[in-house]
Amino acid sequence: MYRIDDRIKIVKDEIINMDVDAIVNPTDEYFSGNDGIDKLIQKSAGEKLSKKLSKSEVCQVGNCIITKGYNLNVKNIIHTCAPKWEGGYGDESYLLYSCYENSIELAVENENKTIAIPPISYGNNKFPLEKSANIAYYAAWKMIKKYNSNDLQKIYFSCTNKNTYEAYKKLSEDYKDIEFSLEMIEQYKKMDKYNNSNLTMDDFMKNIGIENAYIIFLLKEAFLAGEIDFIFLTHAHIDHTGLLPMLYARGFRGPVYATKATSDLSQIMLRDSAHIQQFEAEWRNRKGRRQGKADFVPVYTMEDALEVIIDYRGKTPKKSEKGIPTLSAKSVKNNHIDYDSCYYISSDEYKRFMVRGLPQIGDVLLTTEAPLGMVAQLDRNDVGIAQRLLTLRGKQGILDNEYLLYYLQSPIGQALLRARETGTTVTGIKQSEFRKIQIDIPDIENQRKIGGILRRLDDKIAVNDNINKNLEQQAKAVFKSWFEDFTPFDEPLIETPAGIYAPASLQMVQIVNIPHVLETGKRPKGGAVASGIPSIGAENVKQLGVVNFSSAKFIPEEFAAKMKTGAINGYELLLYKDGGKPGTFIPHFSMFGEGFPYQKFFINEHVFKLDFGNKGFNEFAYFFMQTDYAYHWLANNGGKAAVPGINQQNVNDIWIFSPENSKVKEFGEWVQPLFTTILKNCAQNVKLAELRDTILPKLMSGELNISALDI
Repeated sequence: MYRIDDRIKIVKDEIINMDVDAIVNPTDEYFSGNDGIDKLIQKSAGEKLSKKLSKSEVCQVGNCIITKGYNLNVKNIIHTCAPKWEGGYGDESYLLYSCYENSIELAVENENKTIAIPPISYGNNKFPLEKSANIAYYAAWKMIKKYNSNDLQKIYFSCTNKNTYEAYKKLSEDYKDIEFSLEMIEQYKKMDKYNNSNLTMDDFMKNIGIENAYIIFLLKEAFLAGEIDFIFLTHAHIDHTGLLPMLYARGFRGPVYATKATSDLSQIMLRDSAHIQQFEAEWRNRKGRRQGKADFVPVYTMEDALEVIIDYRGKTPKKSEKGIPTLSAKSVKNNHIDYDSCYYISSDEYKRFMVRGLPQIGDVLLTTEAPLGMVAQLDRNDVGIAQRLLTLRGKQGILDNEYLLYYLQSPIGQALLRARETGTTVTGIKQSEFRKIQIDIPDIENQRKIGGILRRLDDKIAVNDNINKNLEQQAKAVFKSWFEDFTPFDEPLIETPAGIYAPASLQMVQIVNIPHVLETGKRPKGGAVASGIPSIGAENVKQLGVVNFSSAKFIPEEFAAKMKTGAINGYELLLYKDGGKPGTFIPHFSMFGEGFPYQKFFINEHVFKLDFGNKGFNEFAYFFMQTDYAYHWLANNGGKAAVPGINQQNVNDIWIFSPENSKVKEFGEWVQPLFTTILKNCAQNVKLAELRDTILPKLMSGELNISALDI
């Protein structure tokens, strides 16, 4: 057995001076190179690297890209977007793990056999040292176990700081104990003493001197049921046979050896055990109905109720520029499938890769990590399924897929998933643990009724979304016809101060000369808090009426009460103010209505509010800012700053068609009701989603009896 610790080394060398094939650069989503190791690496690699990164797309936290080493004596640099510590309440631990895992995967894919990695997120990103070091070493340990030495020779941790060096060295000693213990387990498993004892796994580990809970967790991974070769069953007593279903649920698929008599009796015992819950449910329901109580629903495990569980965890197909769209966890967002975020694999790769099972229309997708618990239903089957996703299909006549979808996204389902999270540094749910989740299953007819009721709410949300899309397209088309093609104007075009050609009667003025309010918000010292008044950031300035509730931040009520700027009353134009990659600024705009997305909220320091005090002209400005002239004005000026972004002068200097123009007024009067409808639909969708989530557990528990409904 190879020694893991021989292939992981802790060194005090500066990462830019190390003799390795690849180094890892912890950066931000825009590769800004503003501080720390990121600044050191980019400066040392030279201007060509900076230019390359400036042309790269935004990198999501936990992901990475690869470049040449340029002026550094390495083949490749792996740039990974590092997460910030948020108190442990978010997914930052898993995202940090993903930085290490994805970086090493990408390095190996590009034939880098030696890799140097600095401590990621410790320091400016405020990760606790012990936690960040545990995540780093565990990720390296897992990847070293995954690849043989021909593919991955060594991983070096560059720890120039005394504290980090000592923390990583201690971990290296802990993992020597783990490796020794794994060797001992292999030997102990072969001894009669072990096979004839009733020792628990915990007892055994204590006997060999392992009492650290973190190490015990790692050792237990070696005892997954899926790794058991066979079971020898001496007799059929329930204390011997009763856990066989659990082992199967955990992944055991080997043979069970027993005498014919034991085998025959075991079948009887296990069948009897399987019917106990159903019998109890019938008894309780007969008694409960006399008292007017809702029916007791028998509990199944996911193992019992599912026909198919397809799991491609840990497998990464070879990507192509085109081909078959392939989904991963990041493709399932807000209970919908985002096909724009998928990547592609070739037909040949699809046939090679998708050997564990093929998806069907109606299958339910569940994210197992980063984040855990997002669900959606497939509406096509010409897709690949990759990392951190389970594909689920209920047994015919037992579990309806639509019911399963809503069960998993309900507070009950989400709590059950969280209860079976595993991992000390990285959390998620393993397939073996998911199989053990108990699910309340009414009869199949009631399942379909529940799914039908909830689907109607989702359908109404979808109808509102389509109405909004069509209304906005209509408004865009009219704006373009009037103010870009100038169709209503029967007169020659002249050059305006903005450098564009427009009808002479369509006067232009700079925003600074129009009465308006232009302001930004702020956040308290120390940043956002767990609850309070919502604060809208740049991530929510994307398009009309679209808000990402999962990224909600809050400011204290007492802080909000003192704020003199940044309050949103409704129908103000919101502008993405700053951020982005060095040398690049991409303008974004949005508008929210009265009471949407929150009854009371503010903007933060990364957003401008532009309010002309005229709803119709605010809507006109929303479209004008997206014209080639205004968009490029903001993009060019925003890209000049060291930290890409626009200031008040950049906005005030924009030339815009005057609100006094008759056609501008006419457009404003026409478009304002459309925007009101769009934003009211957005607010209604929030209430519909809240209603769905409120009644869902009541339907599932039987509190709302729908058995008599004809749906």
